[in-house]
Formats: sequence, structure tokens, C-alpha cells
Amino acid sequence: MQNLGKEMSPALLELDVTILHFLILEHILGLTPERQVANDTISYPQDEEEALKAVERGDYKAAFILGPPRAQEILAIALGGEKMPQKSTYFYPKLLSGLVINKIDPNEQIQDETGSGAA
Repeated sequence: MQNLGKEMSPALLELDVTILHFLILEHILGLTPERQVANDTISYPQDEEEALKAVERGDYKAAFILGPPRAQEILAIALGGEKMPQKSTYFYPKLLSGLVINKIDPNEQIQDETGSGAA
């Protein structure tokens, strides 16, 4: 990995998902990054058991079960200005964006269209 990914940080090189996408899928199996993104070749099920059953049924040729990236790894990669591989930051349960992005201030006054305040 270090020889193939010389432009990648150590934090990115060590992720399970980077090893899968960059080493196994791209360099060993010959799937270009564009082909990996196309939904006709690779599926990303969230359920391990279902993925393994799909291999047993012959629906999939292979299944790769990966460890999730740790928060420290995601932070180090983001602070380094790098992007993580596709589907590597799937989080569940999904948070409502308003709860994460918007501050909740109990003293805030919200103005309606007429300019009158409402609590």
C-alpha cells in the first residue's frame, strides 16, 4: 500500500476501506475508480448477514466485511484535506440535519414575514 499510495497520508492508507478500494478493487481486480462508483458493479449493503447470504445464493461473487473508521481517523484525514473512499462514512442511525447543523437557542426570537416576533 505504501508503494502504491505514495500521495496518501498514513491515516488514509491504513483504513480498511482504502485497502479494499485502492489495492483490491483497483489494482488487483482492475476496477477503475469510475467503475467502482457506477452502481452496476458493486453494492454496498449495510447488513453483513444479508451480504453473506447473497454470496451463498450466487447474487454476489464476493463480500467484503470492513471495520468502521474511527472518529480520530476521519478527523485526521479531513484535517489533511483528503477525501475518504466512497461509502466509507456511512453512519446509522441518521441524525436529522437540523439537530446537528442549527443551534438551538431557547431565548431566540423568530420573526414571521410581517416582522412581528413569535416565541
